[in-house]
Amino acid sequence: MGQFTRSIDVNGGRIRAVCPRCGTIAYLEVAPGSRRRVYRCKCGKSAIYAINYRKSRRETTFGPAKIILRNTREQKIRLNDTSMGGVSFFVNSEHALSMRRGQELLIKFRAGGSAVIQRKISIKNINRNRIGAQYAKLAGSW
Repeated sequence: MGQFTRSIDVNGGRIRAVCPRCGTIAYLEVAPGSRRRVYRCKCGKSAIYAINYRKSRRETTFGPAKIILRNTREQKIRLNDTSMGGVSFFVNSEHALSMRRGQELLIKFRAGGSAVIQRKISIKNINRNRIGAQYAKLAGSW
């Protein structure tokens, strides 16, 4: 039987691991910068945890959105998740090839059925056609 990974938040450099078989709770230290932690219980069952270092929670948001490039061209995208500090989304493979880390653009989407949100973002991570971006500071203008 295969294992699956559980996502867990780090608190004070430790995570709270629970054995999926017997329910034993253990507080495990996490090395700085590590992304995964394996917990093996005394009963023999092991669990894999994906470590989350974010300060604010991510909200899974699947829905349509648009990005606006500097030349005012709009491209349709699909949102993946949002948080207080940023957003991740999927683009077509051809558009992913044209994007670079540090590139700034505008994003427009609806959050929870409310009004349209338009924010300036800066691309921080590109993984195939999934893009991770951080909201840019409000000080400057385009």
